[in-house]
Formats: sequence, structure tokens, C-alpha cells
Amino acid sequence: MIEVGQMAPMFKLNNQNGDLISLKEVLDSGKKVMLVIYPKDDTPGCTAQMCRVRDDYSEFEKLDVKIFGLNHDDAESHKQFRDKYDFQFDILIDEDRKVIKELGSTKLFFKTEITQRSSVLIDTNGKVIYVHKGQQDNKEILNLLKS
Repeated sequence: MIEVGQMAPMFKLNNQNGDLISLKEVLDSGKKVMLVIYPKDDTPGCTAQMCRVRDDYSEFEKLDVKIFGLNHDDAESHKQFRDKYDFQFDILIDEDRKVIKELGSTKLFFKTEITQRSSVLIDTNGKVIYVHKGQQDNKEILNLLKS
């Protein structure tokens, strides 16, 4: 897993609409970035995780944080998931899990590599300032951002 203090991998990935999102460009715009990494679109645990992010979205936005969901599902799956639950944020496509692996968010499950639920917060300089495996605590992240 990537650690606090390390530089985040600078990536360019497509979102659910096919738009290319550059981490560097988002950071250069003065926004911090929170990547919410999850195993599968529209499954119970992932839906609960992403809906909690949706529900706290305005608090993150006030603190200049751009949120992106991230997993390996395709654009159509991401688009349906996003539309079904009214997510305000884009979901990025990492089909080969390259970025997810660079962030250390994979694990073995019966000898198969799968995406591990985690969150990574990146400051405007590209430095990781928060990492959490499992369901993130949005209040903890918001308190960190406010301090």
C-alpha cells in the first residue's frame, strides 16, 4: 500500500463518459484529490461505501477536494452505477488495475488478485496525506482536511 508522505503516481484514466482525466491537471488546478477505490460496481458493500461519499460530497467540495471513484469495471458499468445512485463525482476506469496496483490496493483472494477497498487522499503537490484500507471514515478525513 502506498504510504503517507509518498508521491502519488501521476496517471491519466478515462471516466465513465470516456473523458481523459489527468491527476496532474486536477492537482495543478488547486484541488486535492480523494481516490475511493472499490472492488465492483453496484454491489452491496461498494454501493454503501460510495453512497456515504455521495452524502458527504458537499463537505469535501467546500475543502477543495475532487473525488474520484476508481476500479476496473468498464465505462458502461460505471455510468449505470453513477446514474443509479446520483453520484456527483466521476468514476475512473483502470481495466488492467495498473494504477490500483501502484497504490497498493490489490490483494489475493483464493490465488486471484482482486481490488481492495481503500481510500487515498492526495494534496495539491501530489503527496499522499491519508491512506486507509477498508471502508473509509469520511468524518476522519474531513477532520484531517480542516486541521
